[in-house]
Order: sequence, then C-alpha cells, then structure tokens
Amino acid sequence: MDINLINICKKYGDFEALKNITFDIKKNSITSIVGLNGSGKTTLVKCLSTLLIFDSGDIVFFGEKFTYKNYKRFRRNISLLLDASHNLYLNLTLLQNIKYFLELHKSSFKSKKSLVDYYLELFSLHEHKDKLVSSLSKGMQQKTALIIALSQDSNLVILDEPNLALDLETLDLLKKILKKESIKKTILLTTQDIKLIEDISDYLVILDNGKLKFSGKMEKFYLLFDKATYTFYLDRELSNKIKSKLSVLGRDVKFINTIIKGNFKKHDFDKILSILKEDQYKVLDIKMHGDFENNILKVLDDGSNKKNVSII
Repeated sequence: MDINLINICKKYGDFEALKNITFDIKKNSITSIVGLNGSGKTTLVKCLSTLLIFDSGDIVFFGEKFTYKNYKRFRRNISLLLDASHNLYLNLTLLQNIKYFLELHKSSFKSKKSLVDYYLELFSLHEHKDKLVSSLSKGMQQKTALIIALSQDSNLVILDEPNLALDLETLDLLKKILKKESIKKTILLTTQDIKLIEDISDYLVILDNGKLKFSGKMEKFYLLFDKATYTFYLDRELSNKIKSKLSVLGRDVKFINTIIKGNFKKHDFDKILSILKEDQYKVLDIKMHGDFENNILKVLDDGSNKKNVSII
C-alpha cells in the first residue's frame, strides 16, 4: 500500500499555503518534491511528518487513515531530517545523539549497533563519535543526522535538503545509500539540487504557490516535452543497416556496443521501437533524460517568456 494525500489544505491566517493537494507517495520508492521558495514544500513535509496540523483533507499511511488522536503511532513510523543543527543536541557527543534519538524513536541502540557502526565507517565518522557535536563541522553534523534518520525503524524517511554541507564524494555515497534503502523503505526528498533529484528519483512532485502542478513517474514528466535524450539497451549489437535508419531520426545519435543513445522527438519514439521489432531486437531497458531544470521552470511558468505547460 502507498501513502495517499487527499485534498490537503493549510492556511496561515488568510494565506493559503496548501490548496487541495492530492497525490500518492509510492511504497518502496524515492519521491522528490520541487518548487520555488514559498511553493509549500516545507509546509507539506511538516504536515506529512505530523509536526503541523493541516486544516482539511486526509492522509492515509499504508492503508490506515491519519488522525490527530493516533499521531504518535504514525510519528514512530516516520524518520525526519531537517536542518542538522536543529536535529541534534550540540552539547552531546555524536554517539550520544544517535543513542538518544534511536531510543526516543523506540529503536533499541543495542539492536542497531552494527548498523550504526556500519554508517559511522561509511561516513568516516568513527573516530569522531565521542566528540561533542558543537565541535564538528556542518558536514559532519549533517552526516550524523543522516545516520539517525537511516537507522530508525520506520517505513517513511523524509529528508529535507539532505545534501546540505556534503562534499561531492559524500553526495555520491548518499545517492547509492538512498537507492539501496528505497528497496525496503519509502523515501520522500526535498532539495534544490536538481542533479540529485534527476539521478535518484522514481517519482516527481512539483508545487507552485501551494498548488500541485505535477505528480507522477520521472518518465511521465519527460514525456510532457517534445524532445528528450533516450538510451536504449538492447540484447545484441545493431547491424549497420539499422544504425543508418536510426541515425536520421534524431540528433547526436551514438551506438556503443548494444546501446543506442540520442536526442529524439516524441513522435520518433514509436518509429524506433518499430524498426527494432522488425529485425527482432529485444529492448531490455529504456532510460529518458531531458533538460530537467529548464523543463521544471516551464511547468512552473515562473513569469518569464517560457511556454506554459498545462499538466494538471
């Protein structure tokens, strides 16, 4: 079962922060929420994590309807990372913070020790575990907060700007960890890092001024636009005859062993599949990439001369 948000509304006085937000967060996947500042991302995350009371609508967690009478049970099933400096006690050591928050979350530190040790080694923090958090760099504090969020017994992991203060090496490591964790956990991500979203997200949600502009698979998002870069993975290498046919359909078409990569228009997509099928080539996988950041701005229609895209 998934997490279902149904007509979620939230006001601050007369200001409507969320306006009838409805979408699903798919179980065991990575969903990223994007939007300009003031779009409602933080408010939505706080409503989902039970930190903020929404005015109307429903949230159904894996088949069970959320109410403020049973919020404590739901909260124990949610791991949340906000700004690391707000997630940690600066006057406690790194390890004391991990122990405290695991116990607070009803997760026994003893049962999680091997997992915690694994993450400490992975993030190169083992030698710093007995240092006060106040003495650690922002990057180390962020890693500590990530360890806490990833070690808890929860089905939903909400990460608000998890890449803050992380170096490139650690960011690459985080991508691998999140993809691995999404096999058994549901991960919700908010970040301004477009590359991070594009690299690891299965689903995308776009908010604008408290309204939902798009929700769905990443592939569905790319299909909204006329051009995208497609990568086809085949069961065997192409003949020169097929290469010639495909080369004229797109731009910058490259053939690397059993892989075809090129910039194709949407209406050429079916032609490519038809050509491959005629010669009995089996398509093992297809990946799509586009001008991700620019396409998001098109959807948001931020007041520039970019063409508005209606997708609701």
